[in-house]
Amino acid sequence: MVGISETMGEALESLRRFNYERIYLREASVDQSSAVVDLLRPSSITTSSTRRRFRCEPSSRQAMKRRFAPRSDT
Repeated sequence: MVGISETMGEALESLRRFNYERIYLREASVDQSSAVVDLLRPSSITTSSTRRRFRCEPSSRQAMKRRFAPRSDT
């Protein structure tokens, strides 16, 4: 089993929280994510006359939080 001290764990949690609040979930990042999804959504792959579209999760702040937020069950 590998572990870290409580102090280091708290520091890591603080860094994660900072990253999500200031980087991943900031408005400009969410907007950029939405723009990428909008750009890729029309892309399609055609195989044997079957057209498959890329599946995209709704581009919203809540969807981003569900997908990328740190888990507290560890």
